[in-house]
Amino acid sequence: MPLVILVILIGIPIIELSLFAEVAEEIGTMNTILLTILTAVIGISLVRQQGLQVMQSLNHTIQQGQDPVKEIIHGVFLFLAGIFLLLPGFMTDTIGALFLIPPVRTFLAGSGTFKVFVKKPMPRDWQHHQTDPEEEKPRTIRETTIIEGQFEEVDQDKDTK
Repeated sequence: MPLVILVILIGIPIIELSLFAEVAEEIGTMNTILLTILTAVIGISLVRQQGLQVMQSLNHTIQQGQDPVKEIIHGVFLFLAGIFLLLPGFMTDTIGALFLIPPVRTFLAGSGTFKVFVKKPMPRDWQHHQTDPEEEKPRTIRETTIIEGQFEEVDQDKDTK
């Protein structure tokens, strides 16, 4: 695993530099720099817009009492898209742009590539508000979790003498 990380940390900058050189040779250095800045600005604005949509969908799903795993995965991909779009380079911008496309995110989430995010289904009582069968009023989890106990202060210096 450390070898893979080392290859990524060395390989990605080398690929990006070679792409910069190729593009700069074709369209000029200043245009290449402006293009890199433009893709970052446009990409981050798209990430923000789609992130707000995912947050609204997440709130709606939670209010309906459904499992929000799909929205969480889309949010993780949007976070990764933002990181890739902020990194200067054409390859990372391409990866970030791909993560902005909802069908691509859905495909990657369903392909098993990112199964690490969801190891087991969430329990049905994950909601913040639960109803006690004996009481009709809803109660929050904070009200139901009570820990009682006693303590005694022990002076370690006194015990060792």
